Amino acid sequence: MIRKGYADGPCGQIHYRLAAPAETSAPAPDLYCFHPAPFSGLAFTGVMSHLARNRRVIAPDYPGYGGSDPCGPDASIEDYARAMTDAAAALSGDAPIDLLGFHTGCLVAVQCAID
Repeated sequence: MIRKGYADGPCGQIHYRLAAPAETSAPAPDLYCFHPAPFSGLAFTGVMSHLARNRRVIAPDYPGYGGSDPCGPDASIEDYARAMTDAAAALSGDAPIDLLGFHTGCLVAVQCAID
């Protein structure tokens, strides 16, 4: 089952979708799925349950996309990465995480890794 929620980000609330394994102890790090612009984390709902067999899978919406608050008219990849990093810190704490990006999401994932 996919649950929805919100985490605080630098521009307001970040909307996310979360799928978790049936067992409470997941051995793999949380997986964050970054969507292509101009879509939202909804792009990953078809695969989230498959990816969540041994880990939590989180598909957040960038600021201004899906259910997330906007960050301004000229939001950049760096702005999206900062928001995703803040959301990951709120949801996963200091634990290691894995990143997956599709199209624009690749740029956001790389910027998160650089930051």
